[in-house]
Amino acid sequence: PWWPKARPFVDYLSRSSFLLQRGNFVADALYYYGDGGYKFVGPRRNPPSLGPGFDYDVTNSDVILNRLGVRDGRLVLPDGTGYSLLVMPDSAEAHPDVLEKIEKLVAAGATVVGPKPDRAVGLEGFPASERRVREAATRLWGDLDGRSRRSRSHGKGQVVWGDSERDVLRSMKIEPDFVASPSLDFIHRRDGGADIYFVRNRTAAPVRETARFRVARREPEFWDPRTGEIRPAAVYRATAGFMEVPVALAPNGSVFVVFRRAARA
Repeated sequence: PWWPKARPFVDYLSRSSFLLQRGNFVADALYYYGDGGYKFVGPRRNPPSLGPGFDYDVTNSDVILNRLGVRDGRLVLPDGTGYSLLVMPDSAEAHPDVLEKIEKLVAAGATVVGPKPDRAVGLEGFPASERRVREAATRLWGDLDGRSRRSRSHGKGQVVWGDSERDVLRSMKIEPDFVASPSLDFIHRRDGGADIYFVRNRTAAPVRETARFRVARREPEFWDPRTGEIRPAAVYRATAGFMEVPVALAPNGSVFVVFRRAARA
């Protein structure tokens, strides 16, 4: 009985899925969740230390060892996805191969946030593995203690221990990607010269407010995933490196805000 009525829902999913697969995901923090079969990635939920307005991705040892590099101070993947910092797990354990690769990333310009490990995970290569972890950790963290001494340079990059990811990003002059009330959530993708934001109303009440997007002087368009309608935003304001756009959403509603063209002067 529901199938004849499913077309609007399927169309909504199709339009949303099409746009949410375009280009590359945009996030500022990359979380390494550590080694071991018992480690799992939980549901999408911004860590309190990152806070609202920034987004994140999660990575494993294989990606760090075989795909992650550094370009212009940013951690990058071969497909072009990039991150401003790598966050270590809250653990005293580390795999020596991974830690030595992280040392190379920092030397090339990456920023790493997290506590200093002091032992090897598992028994592979023990006791040499333990020595490798401690030597690499000493080279990276040096005399940091996470309290009175919280950051130090290593090569072209830096290691931070004791400051939140949000504080580190702000110290790097990186502002939140999306600023709005807690009623709104977002996903940001970049497809060539277009920035695509999926904005949703978390609540069962209508929302009308001005949201700020980390996009410089680009004209916003509203793409309605329910109807397929595309319309330019009637009102917006460009500030230094950001666009402020009034957004009105129905209860539990959603819209894509797309920036493709240069904003009118």
